[in-house]
Amino acid sequence: MTFKRSKKSLSWKANQKLAPVRHFLVTNDFPPKVGGIQNALFEIYKRLPPESFAVITPHYPGDDDFDSGLPFKVIRVRCKNLLPTKSFVRTLEDLIDQMNPQSVALNPILPIGMLSKKIDRDVTILLWGAEAVIPARLPVLRSLVKQALSGAKGAISCANYTLDALSNVLSPQAMAQSTVVYPGVDSARFEPATKSQKAELRVRYGFADDAFVIFSISRLVPRKGMDVLISAAALAMAEIPNLVVAIAGDGRERRRLEALAKESSAPIRFFGRVSNDELVSFYQLSDLFSMLCYNRWFGLEQEGFGIVFLEAAASGLTIIAGDSGGSAEAVGGQGFGFVLRDQRDPKAVAQKIIELYKDPNLRSQVSSAARERSLRDFNYEMLADKWRKYFQL
Repeated sequence: MTFKRSKKSLSWKANQKLAPVRHFLVTNDFPPKVGGIQNALFEIYKRLPPESFAVITPHYPGDDDFDSGLPFKVIRVRCKNLLPTKSFVRTLEDLIDQMNPQSVALNPILPIGMLSKKIDRDVTILLWGAEAVIPARLPVLRSLVKQALSGAKGAISCANYTLDALSNVLSPQAMAQSTVVYPGVDSARFEPATKSQKAELRVRYGFADDAFVIFSISRLVPRKGMDVLISAAALAMAEIPNLVVAIAGDGRERRRLEALAKESSAPIRFFGRVSNDELVSFYQLSDLFSMLCYNRWFGLEQEGFGIVFLEAAASGLTIIAGDSGGSAEAVGGQGFGFVLRDQRDPKAVAQKIIELYKDPNLRSQVSSAARERSLRDFNYEMLADKWRKYFQL
């Protein structure tokens, strides 16, 4: 595909000929760019009627190959990020004139949501958590969030926590037109391994067959609580000599965490960034999943939802989570996992790890319930149907 040039607007390219559609998704987050939001949007939109919508998103390396196999229209704008500039407004207006969508979803709220008053269509803002909640609590940015939402018909939020946090900046009319649609999980991809599959994966990644493996994955930033997990593992290994904690992901905390693991002699293995296929393997070879997320900066930093909790549940793992933002909604509360309010206390975390290690029946009972919940409540077909009904596609 080649970019079409225009003196008045940004150049763009499309994987199909333009034709009328009912809906636009205008987003900075879409594959082949990697991330939880990118994946969630793709999984939902690929299940919608392909002729009913078009995705407008920035150019990204590898997008020609990715887009060529899609049954729906993707329009790539030649820029790193979509911004509410005059040139992009003209681009969007041109595309609206050509394709005549009745509804437009904008993501994220800042900066894309700032277009809401400039679009003569029904606008919905997509809300994922921190990218909306933090600005809404800061005096300097609160007015921008309010401005973005004031031009919208309503919002789709990934969790009740996020929608509740923004209730004081959403008008009563917009609040009435807003809804919660949780992220989903591909339960055919994320599924428990058989005993032989688990053994094979442990050989492949260098884990002993009898190891008690705790898996965690996230950006390595303070609020994910990896430091407490490391300290808790150092304490728990006295009663669990075969304990190993596998940490995937990268970030600014990695050197500090590696130093902490070395200093405490905790049984930690760092794997850095892992591919999508490797991610499935790490869930399947493990016995527990833990991400001890917590609130920082007086609640400004919180967990928006936690798609990793859904992936772990679908993979048949018992979950130990920290109580932050929407994490309790993701885990599902008592009977589906363990959400700790004292997640900053390594002794309390170590005690829970030891308790679950000693009670395989409890692990089996809780992980089975969590797997069933993932199939029932986070099925992408069902979630896409909610999206379809909301936008009348």
